[in-house]
Parts: sequence; structure tokens; C-alpha cells
Amino acid sequence: MRDIEVGSGPLARRGDEVGIYYTSVNYRSGKKRFEEWPPPKQPYTLRLGLAGINDAWEEGIEGMRVGGRRELIIPSHLLYRTGTVDYVVDLVRIYPAAEDARGG
Repeated sequence: MRDIEVGSGPLARRGDEVGIYYTSVNYRSGKKRFEEWPPPKQPYTLRLGLAGINDAWEEGIEGMRVGGRRELIIPSHLLYRTGTVDYVVDLVRIYPAAEDARGG
């Protein structure tokens, strides 16, 4: 993972619900997979560490700041098993978790 642009807003932490926009391509072929670009009216939301999403996504988004853009290159053995996927994720909002929901 690498930051394309570092945000200046709040930091995404375990337990937070985050709102993101993203696009992805097969790393080898360049073929688009799932796309949320251009962004829809409402961002895609997920809860870090609690939603049962892919660990690679959670690891890649946790630690971002609102306003940031990050590239996540996720190998196939961690995701879909159909090839490495290159995601570009924009973090647009955070709904912070209560301290007791962060799980330590």
C-alpha cells in the first residue's frame, strides 16, 4: 500500500465506520473489476475490524486520514483468487466508534 495523497482529517481506527469511494483493476490485465468511480452520491461504508470484510482492505484503510487517497495492491491469495487487484481508495468520512467498541 502507498499513500497517493495524505489526508488532513481524522484518523481511521479499528471499530470506526468509514465512508470511501474506490475503483479497482486487475493488476496484470488492467481490466476494471468493481467501480465506485465516478463517486455515487453516497460513499460505500464499512466498519473496520468488525464487519468481516477482507483483512487486506481493513489493514489498508486503517490509519488513513479523511481526505486521503491510498493505493492498495492486494494479492489474489488474500482476496478473490482471480488475480492481484489494485484498488485506489478515497477516505471521505469517519463515524468514530465508542472507545469500548475498538476492541483494545
